[in-house]
Amino acid sequence: MKKITSKLLKTMVGKELWTIPNGNAVRRSMSLNEQISGAMIVKVGSQKVSVVGHGTFYINGQLDNNNFGYLPFLTKQDALDYLEAKDLAQRLRYDTDFSGLSLEQLKMIEQMIRGSK
Repeated sequence: MKKITSKLLKTMVGKELWTIPNGNAVRRSMSLNEQISGAMIVKVGSQKVSVVGHGTFYINGQLDNNNFGYLPFLTKQDALDYLEAKDLAQRLRYDTDFSGLSLEQLKMIEQMIRGSK
């Protein structure tokens, strides 16, 4: 997944940008996977991008004064990968029970996560 910058987006004016709603833009009755949408880039500034259907929002996903925004992605697959990584990190953090593991097993897991030193 490529980092989105204003310089990159300026080369894409007139092309499609995929977005995931953020803050108050999220519809709570639908999953985020269903809310991924494509929109044509109209204008790009140093911090904000304007797209058809979503108006203007911050490139870095920061929320505006109304707690409203979108996370931009170059492809729909990048957006889906982002949501899957976010979900996996949350499941690892909150839903994993390590209490039955030995010290050696815990050290092995830590070494896999952090990399060998």
